[in-house]
Amino acid sequence: NIQQQHPQQTTFLTKEEIMSLAQSMANGCWETYNQTLTGLGPEKMYISKKDSYIDSGYYLRPEFVESIFVLYRITGDQRYQNIAWDVFQSIERHCKRDL
Repeated sequence: NIQQQHPQQTTFLTKEEIMSLAQSMANGCWETYNQTLTGLGPEKMYISKKDSYIDSGYYLRPEFVESIFVLYRITGDQRYQNIAWDVFQSIERHCKRDL
């Protein structure tokens, strides 16, 4: 148990700190979507001071859009609704296939 081993080092985030972290992470993810030609986030991304690598594949993973939905429901901030709409339009434009 970590708390028993290091009780003086145990800290918990406040609700405000958790929300700030969630919003920062979502904003970072949105920036990766926003910087691609398709408007869809990369499957993999590697960035260092010397170089970067972005996997252009998109595998319809729902985690980012789900997070944006939850942030919208919690905050009521229409910015998240707009982000979700932009992602939806990009999926429709670049991932939809005729059968």
